[in-house]
Amino acid sequence: MSTPNILFELLRNTGFIKDDEVDIDRVARATPTEIIDLSTESAELTSAEHMPRNRTAFAHSASLSLGGGGEPCMELKCRTKRVNELIQFAALYSDKIYIHNFLSNFAAHKQVAPDEARISHMRTVLANDLQVLSQLRPLIEAGRIVPITAGKSWCPHCLRMKVNASQSFDPKVRNGLASSAEYLRKRFLFESKVTIGRIGKEYEIVVRAPDDLLEHGFFATLMHQLPESLTQQSDIRALLAKGRKVSMLRRQIEELALHKQYAAMILKNVLFEYAISQSFGASLLTERPIHLKILQELSDSSHQEQRNALIRKHLTTIVPFIEDLEPVELLRVRDQEADSFLLFRQALNHAIDAASDTDKEFTERQARELYGDVVEPSLAKLDLKLRSARNSFIKSSKRKVLAWVGAISFGLVTGMVPSSLEAAAKLLGLTKVLADIGESAIQTQADEEVIRNEDMYFLWKVRQASAKESRL
Repeated sequence: MSTPNILFELLRNTGFIKDDEVDIDRVARATPTEIIDLSTESAELTSAEHMPRNRTAFAHSASLSLGGGGEPCMELKCRTKRVNELIQFAALYSDKIYIHNFLSNFAAHKQVAPDEARISHMRTVLANDLQVLSQLRPLIEAGRIVPITAGKSWCPHCLRMKVNASQSFDPKVRNGLASSAEYLRKRFLFESKVTIGRIGKEYEIVVRAPDDLLEHGFFATLMHQLPESLTQQSDIRALLAKGRKVSMLRRQIEELALHKQYAAMILKNVLFEYAISQSFGASLLTERPIHLKILQELSDSSHQEQRNALIRKHLTTIVPFIEDLEPVELLRVRDQEADSFLLFRQALNHAIDAASDTDKEFTERQARELYGDVVEPSLAKLDLKLRSARNSFIKSSKRKVLAWVGAISFGLVTGMVPSSLEAAAKLLGLTKVLADIGESAIQTQADEEVIRNEDMYFLWKVRQASAKESRL
């Protein structure tokens, strides 16, 4: 099912992974040159240019954040939480998911003679990157998740936005980018609150906005110098000198072009993700509603992206027992029941489409109702069918047992029973011989054939595996 991945071969050969674990001591000793060299080689190994395309309806391209990247939040706990959602989606739904190889970021942003603070930061980022990659490893080695590195002109962190002039996309995409840019700028200008304060010798600009615009509704930036447009305002300088935080007026936000900067942060990520998904013929998978809204402006068809987002967000509610199952075990069941898996995925899509309304948000309550009204009754129906089949088999076995008892009894009296069977009957006891025969027959997989072609049979097998795993 899985094979060693060339990316992890590199990490093992360079000593950053030892005994399948991240070697934190090795990371702590890494020099900037070693980190950049590792990043550069990983970029070459995962070059999108040489990566085969898998153009199916169930090939996906993950957003930068859902793929484990450090944007829009670099905290390891946030990254691992998003990656765990991606892993579950990959194991239970997708055929293949392309993610940005965030390990390649160091190669794209080389610095000459970084200072000690920068070196420490590089080591911390590397350690976190390796932890996230290790979390993804089972799915990467199974070929379900594929890290890729785009060409230098498509760096996700420094992509130049020329929304109105770009000739790289068709007119609909260019118009969509332009209208999305205007929409985002207005929202940031009218819905965000910006403060500036002084921390030591630096200035901190804090932006607060709705969660769909900013992850956690918050973003802070440190600046070595006060922005030029504010240096001319003596009242602001005086308040900052006293250690006060200053709330910026809408006019000041506009003068600093903050609304344009933050709109561009979202747009460059969406544009990068869109370009990669188009290159690989994949459906874009994102956890951010604002991305889906922009994608609607860029593409005529966003139904699949909407459905993907619903399944990803509510997967553990619709199928609550998958959290008890390790991804490797889930993949094993999926490989063993490949045909049944396809039936299940089709049935899940139909259930999602029936339960969701494209004009309204699909809520957690609706997800629970989908499980309670569709999934759980289907599994109960399979249990009932299986019990009925087994009861029927047991009744049939009992009739056969009685027939054997009668035949052997008659044979013993008439002397017509073969000596071997007679010896077995005397040594083990007739009842035990027949019970073993019946029990062995019941343990075969024949009784499951009555439910194998049901839509939810695969999920029934997953639940079985989950129950077995939880007992261990």
